[in-house]
Amino acid sequence: MSISSFAREWGREVSAGALSGIMMALSFPPYPARVFVIFALVPLFWYFITESRERRLKTDFLKRGFLACFIFGTIFFGILLHWIANVIPDSNVTARWVLAPGVSLLVIYLALFPGLFGLALAYLIKRYGFGALIAAPGLFPLAEMVRSSGELAFSWGVISSALVKYPFAIQGLALYGSYGLSLVLVLINLLLALALFAPSLRWKTVSLALLVIICGGHIWFGIERVRDYQELSGKIDRSEIAVVQPNVGLDVKWNPEYK
Repeated sequence: MSISSFAREWGREVSAGALSGIMMALSFPPYPARVFVIFALVPLFWYFITESRERRLKTDFLKRGFLACFIFGTIFFGILLHWIANVIPDSNVTARWVLAPGVSLLVIYLALFPGLFGLALAYLIKRYGFGALIAAPGLFPLAEMVRSSGELAFSWGVISSALVKYPFAIQGLALYGSYGLSLVLVLINLLLALALFAPSLRWKTVSLALLVIICGGHIWFGIERVRDYQELSGKIDRSEIAVVQPNVGLDVKWNPEYK
């Protein structure tokens, strides 16, 4: 298959997944664009909105949905975890040739979870139609929860942690936890995508109204919580506390002499 034919056949999946993956990765340290998390998934949802009208009765829609989100996950985790290959040599690993393949396998494994999200969403759209997009805010944090559980748990990159820099934006954690905040963020992305790309004016209008209500309510709640804390903190005695984290260099961590 030539590059031009590949681009015609798979261009939407690759472009939507890659663009969302890049923007989501830039929402995490050390990059300063934390607010990207509120629209990083819009290209992916654009893909599902447009493709749901063209391919929902075709058998390859499930494969395409999986591929778009798998590419998203590969780009996202590839950028997010690129530093691992630079840190591991400090542990005196002798077979350094395994570092790049090892990190690559980790990225591919982690990308399977967004891929499964895309597969499930494509299945629901194919079975129930365009309206099944409303399942996306529940499916995405479910994939994060599964990825963060069990013997192979890896909780880096849960999207709710992107906004920890802004206290007023994360106060919802007190009510519904990190996966609940992920649900809210995915819902905001979905509503923004629908407001821009939905097939009817009714969908666009309703999505925009819900987007304003949810964002406004979430920010208002966060500001009020922070204000209440600031008022309370001025009435209580302050005590100094310290948090200590062991920081053992990888060059000595596995050295028996330091055990």
